[in-house]
Amino acid sequence: MIRLEACSFSYGDQSIFKNVNLSLQAGKYFVIGQNGLGKTTFLHILGGWKKVSGISGDIGSVSFLPTQYQVNPHLKIIDLVEIYGLDWKIFSASKIFISFKLSHFAMNAVISELSSGELQRLLLSLVLSQKNDTLILDEPFNHLDWWAKKQLINHLKNTNYKYMLITTHDFQIPLQFEDANFLLIDKKSIHDLGLCREALISEKFQNSFHFQTQIIDNPIDRSSILAIAEKHE
Repeated sequence: MIRLEACSFSYGDQSIFKNVNLSLQAGKYFVIGQNGLGKTTFLHILGGWKKVSGISGDIGSVSFLPTQYQVNPHLKIIDLVEIYGLDWKIFSASKIFISFKLSHFAMNAVISELSSGELQRLLLSLVLSQKNDTLILDEPFNHLDWWAKKQLINHLKNTNYKYMLITTHDFQIPLQFEDANFLLIDKKSIHDLGLCREALISEKFQNSFHFQTQIIDNPIDRSSILAIAEKHE
């Protein structure tokens, strides 16, 4: 278990978190909040890259994909594979590499030849191929089309880590995870709202984003969507 007890964090005079108390059991979590409230900072605190007092527990080794990254466009794919500590033959034959439709790229292909979506899929497949205890993904669905998002969702739903923490601005995605919990960042605090399905229609979530939500279930294919409407005061 990870515990945060009266944790605070600031950038200079700007307070991001103040007296946060939170307990996280092992499992999957979506970290949700409006821009600039500290989602990435929270991930960095949990990953151990930003130090705060009052945090205890061990998440073990971490596989991490940041929301912003700079990759040398002159590198080859094989260079990235080696940077991530992977073997090309094993990696190129992996289920995630093939499912992301990357197998047509040779190991000597240059990064500059890839589109932003292809690069995102490559980096995701590299991170997901690492054998670590915890997975932290900051906005992993960026640059992905509908098909690639679906592939990533299916993979994450069937992957086991000690902790899995994901940020996203697409509220339809957490709805696809029946076993994931929902962490809402709001007013310099972090709230565990329980399972995503209940959290997405909770009063606290709706008040934080100033809209109304309703889950609509399709009985034919058993899919669900989150309907969102402006909240009138």
